[in-house]
Amino acid sequence: DLPLRFGVEGHLSGPRQASIRSAATTLFDASIRADFTDAGLFLRVDDLFDRRPPSGLYEIATDAGVPTAGRRLRFGVVWHLLD
Repeated sequence: DLPLRFGVEGHLSGPRQASIRSAATTLFDASIRADFTDAGLFLRVDDLFDRRPPSGLYEIATDAGVPTAGRRLRFGVVWHLLD
């Protein structure tokens, strides 16, 4: 048996009306983990649908926030050294 853990997260931010204006945005992240006895593997996708919400940095030319990086993929190995 290989224990797999699947996850989906949603992040909702409301509209901004300060110096950086933006509409309400919902982002989704997805992840999968495989846990072996002493090690594990993970794969995570941030901003699954590539919505690119504005960041907290202001851009004068567009009078809005600078878009974030968009979809990101992270993967790796977790090694449990101590129980």
